[in-house]
Amino acid sequence: MGNFEQATAVTGDSGRFHARLDGDWCVWSPAGGYLLALVLRAAGRSSQLSEPLSMSCHFLAMPQLDTVELLVTPLRKAKVAEVLRVSMIQNEKPVVEATVWCGAAIEAGYAHSDARPPEVAGHDTWPEQEPPRAGVGFQTLWQNVEHRPCGPFHWQRKEPAAPRELDWIRLRDFPDDPDPFLDAGRLALVLDSFTWPAAAHAYVGDPRFIAPTISFAIDFQRRPTTGWLLSDAYAPCANAGRIASHNRVWSADGQLLALGNGTLLCRPRPQR
Repeated sequence: MGNFEQATAVTGDSGRFHARLDGDWCVWSPAGGYLLALVLRAAGRSSQLSEPLSMSCHFLAMPQLDTVELLVTPLRKAKVAEVLRVSMIQNEKPVVEATVWCGAAIEAGYAHSDARPPEVAGHDTWPEQEPPRAGVGFQTLWQNVEHRPCGPFHWQRKEPAAPRELDWIRLRDFPDDPDPFLDAGRLALVLDSFTWPAAAHAYVGDPRFIAPTISFAIDFQRRPTTGWLLSDAYAPCANAGRIASHNRVWSADGQLLALGNGTLLCRPRPQR
């Protein structure tokens, strides 16, 4: 079982960090959300402000399970917010290019919440999903989470259905009092993990393609107050080989924690 805090640790200083990609956090390859967590940890080590506000990234290449370099460049800093560029590089090849806004908590400002969580039973009413048998660097992520899907997976369906998936999920090994950037990495992992599974409900019986994420943007709203997180992933449209995804993560007490929007690109399914 993988430890998320250790797996996303970065070493270095002065805007130059290194990390070794952990084989316990893979789906088809190192999971996109896991890579985003590394980006956030590097940003947290580089910013004097207390928490991440938002991030936007582009996935440029599929990395190997080896060392990566993370270069952090300040782009603009104000009193209560700053934006950093974080470049993940492996063997001189760009892997992820991201911008991260960091901020400080301020008392003044508007506050409202018109967000409503999906109507779904709590995590304690759904059975735990048995993790798949994991090969080296393939589907290992699911061994590290307690996963309770709120309905059938796309491969369990006989007919196409709405491209939406609801899942309760909890990391098995996560600290009780994480720093804000590690906490945001947990949200990024959940937001990214269900983009393709949601879209795939619309294509039951059509195995021609997979659809890796090429870009993703996240707004962080609140820090989790519970270990259990509810993922609400939805792929409202697809056209010309592109799939749009909208993702929301909620706490067990119904608070909206983070919002994600991504673009997936259809590619021919590789032969295993």
